[in-house]
Amino acid sequence: MPIFLIIESHPAVCLLRVEDYWNVGGCEEDLVGHYGWTDPSFWYRSIGKLHVCTYSDLYLDYCPEGEADIDRDNRHNHLLHEEKKNNNSWSTDFVSVL
Repeated sequence: MPIFLIIESHPAVCLLRVEDYWNVGGCEEDLVGHYGWTDPSFWYRSIGKLHVCTYSDLYLDYCPEGEADIDRDNRHNHLLHEEKKNNNSWSTDFVSVL
């Protein structure tokens, strides 16, 4: 039997309704093109808009061969996230797939 060590939940693993996603404002478009901080930005903006239930008894299998070999330097987006938090300048334009 495999043994799993759970460090913490991953912010991108969630289930939510489409209308809740758009009520929060979707993903922050200004973070696109650089790595990181899209999920923390989403959850920050969800405060007061979503009731979050965290479950610790659900598990996903991790397949390392599916991981992308990318630059995970998130300094650019971290600074941008903090700036947007401080001055409440979140994006209001979205990429449409329709």
